[in-house]
Amino acid sequence: MPQLAPGAAGQPHPADFTDYRCGVRPWTPVGAGFLVMLVGILAWREAWRIRLPPDEHRRLRPLAYAAAPFLVGFVVVVVERFVLLTS
Repeated sequence: MPQLAPGAAGQPHPADFTDYRCGVRPWTPVGAGFLVMLVGILAWREAWRIRLPPDEHRRLRPLAYAAAPFLVGFVVVVVERFVLLTS
């Protein structure tokens, strides 16, 4: 346990109690980009679904296929982050 420095400003930082520092990793902005694109495509698909008549919902399939790579990429980034935190 770290020693407390004298005075009011001598409180230890909570991260000093662990030996692991978690910060921004190279995959963090990539994961944020995947998430923004995924939510954007799914929101566009939902708005389009509301406007289409029920017999034309087959026209939404390309947007579902477009969202799949972003979903896979986001899941990979999240799993990588958890693996990094547990190692």
